Amino acid sequence: MGWWNRLKGRMTGRAAGVALPAADASAAPADPRPCQRCERQARTLLADGQVKEALEFAQRQAPPTSSSRMLLNVCRSLAGRRVDAHLDLLDWSKHSCCPMDARLLLGLLQLDEGDRAGAVHSLNRNLVQIDDPRTIQALILVHLERGDEAAARRWAQRLRGHAVNWTDRPMVSAWLAAVGLDVAESAVEPPDALVEQLALELLACESAISSLEAAARYDRSRPRAILLLAALESAFDRLESPVAACEAMARLALTLDDPVRARRWIDAGLSLNPLCAPLAILLSQLPSAEEAPANEPQRRPDIHILPRRREQIEALDLVIRAHPDWTDLRLARRRLEAA
Repeated sequence: MGWWNRLKGRMTGRAAGVALPAADASAAPADPRPCQRCERQARTLLADGQVKEALEFAQRQAPPTSSSRMLLNVCRSLAGRRVDAHLDLLDWSKHSCCPMDARLLLGLLQLDEGDRAGAVHSLNRNLVQIDDPRTIQALILVHLERGDEAAARRWAQRLRGHAVNWTDRPMVSAWLAAVGLDVAESAVEPPDALVEQLALELLACESAISSLEAAARYDRSRPRAILLLAALESAFDRLESPVAACEAMARLALTLDDPVRARRWIDAGLSLNPLCAPLAILLSQLPSAEEAPANEPQRRPDIHILPRRREQIEALDLVIRAHPDWTDLRLARRRLEAA
């Protein structure tokens, strides 16, 4: 009962106005989890469209973090308290620690309020060090709002020409078309700097090649497949596991509807390892030279590179003799015979 007497003495002393010992400055800080729960709850409510309730939870975060401060100003903007959001974002944007999202929101608020010059100033501060694609999109909207289509087109070219956006070119083109800007298509091939950068990253982590190739096929993004294939071809001579890379490049080439290019990398892989089952199966899946249309040699002079049916069967038989119990190989052979 000692703990009860001590607690009762504390409460009695507080009620009587007796000063209690000050808290130890070295004590552990307050648990931050309640504040984190408030922020999560605010985000959930905001996603459900309950703006006022989200604002109540966002205001409980003390002291605010960058993410909670940004969330608070988003809630203010949507809850009819734009002046509060504008003033806080304006003060925040003057500091170097201000995140780009905050300046982006400030610029959009200024644009909505008719302060186009202020919006341009706020957004341009985001581009001091890097080209942020979302900021460039906002600047395009600002210049279109001002009626300055020439400036909007210059920013549109900068958006399309930005290396980071190369793989997102279809999405960028669709967005530009939606805002009424018909910008000339950029080069089909990816920038050399981007290809070399990815090639160096692949050399540093070759184990990721098969996963990246599978992701590119699943995503069905032609620009991503083109970029990955170009990077693999650039890094091929420096790879420690070239056979796996040959398989990845052959699959990417098939994804890009280029069986001739796929045949080249299948042959390169089989020359390194004639018993590679995945490459032999890929060879059997290529359209054979007998299946090529009559006018195909005129359209593609290198069509003769496609394998003949006999070559496909021989490559499978070689691997089947080494691995007679692998059913995938036998199934591939039966499909060839039935074709």
